[in-house]
Amino acid sequence: MNKGERRRNRRKYRVRYDRIVIMVLVAAVLIVLVSSCVLALTKKGTKPAVKNKTRSSQTSDSTAPTDAEGQTQEPTGEAPSEAAKPAEEAFVTESHEHDEIYKGNLVLVNADYEYKFIDGDIDPITLFDNRNEFYDNGDFVTKLDREVLTRLNAMMEAYATASSKSSTDIFVIDGYRTFDEQYERHSSGKSRTFEAGHSDYHTGRTFDMFRMSEGGDISYFAAEGDCAWFAENAAKFGFVIRYPDGKDDITGEKARGYTYRYVGAPHAEYMNSKGICLEEYIAEVKKHTKDEPLEITTAGGTAQVYYVSASAEGATDVPVPSGKAYTVSGNNIDGFIVTVTG
Repeated sequence: MNKGERRRNRRKYRVRYDRIVIMVLVAAVLIVLVSSCVLALTKKGTKPAVKNKTRSSQTSDSTAPTDAEGQTQEPTGEAPSEAAKPAEEAFVTESHEHDEIYKGNLVLVNADYEYKFIDGDIDPITLFDNRNEFYDNGDFVTKLDREVLTRLNAMMEAYATASSKSSTDIFVIDGYRTFDEQYERHSSGKSRTFEAGHSDYHTGRTFDMFRMSEGGDISYFAAEGDCAWFAENAAKFGFVIRYPDGKDDITGEKARGYTYRYVGAPHAEYMNSKGICLEEYIAEVKKHTKDEPLEITTAGGTAQVYYVSASAEGATDVPVPSGKAYTVSGNNIDGFIVTVTG
């Protein structure tokens, strides 16, 4: 081989080496690119797995909601329905001043608890000007609270209708007493049991009934004989015997079947059915809260009654039902009695 041929061969091999180097470099670049793509895809693919794992951990908690088939429900972000809201949301609060524990149809007045004569508690009006024709009044000055007299008129009309009478022989001859009137009675011995301030007659919700015979003789009223109707029906109009038989040691007064007290329905019907006096009823109601009310079922429906303790000072936030009929009465001791009838 001459010198010219050897030179051509070296040039030929040099070109081939260059091509190999270029191919190696291209291959390296391709490997780097492919590795980057694979790594990127791998990272993308791991994200859902992490998310799913986290969700699985959350929904495996015992507090997670499930559907009827036991499948975990995804949170919707919607507010809970009315049915799912706590029972407390069915109540609102209204403010009652401390003095209001001394007013209302369920105030208890006796030797231990004095009536406070709070303004606005009652509206005394005379029987003479406001009674109906189905009973009589003993004088021109006897008064009862307006609501009480309205219910008394309704009861007397119902009795006369049931008895087929155009009028009755019943008289109401005692009712509301002022502090001074009770003081005079007690001082003179006419009312020996209760001192001024401690008579239930102060409430304007208590009265005495008497009967007059054809000969003009007056006798104490009793819910028996042709007046047995009152034993069954007086409570439906909100009236109870204030000093019933067998309760002398509780009421502090001898049994008097002619003295009636208005407490309102359904309280009167409950007391009548259980054979308890007002003192016992107030004690019973104090055992019940809005969450565990006293349930009273009457012909007119079901009522819930519960007690709310009054704040030692200032106003009390009394929980009352939202959207239902109710009344709030003080007990003249230490709190309020809520009656839900709606």
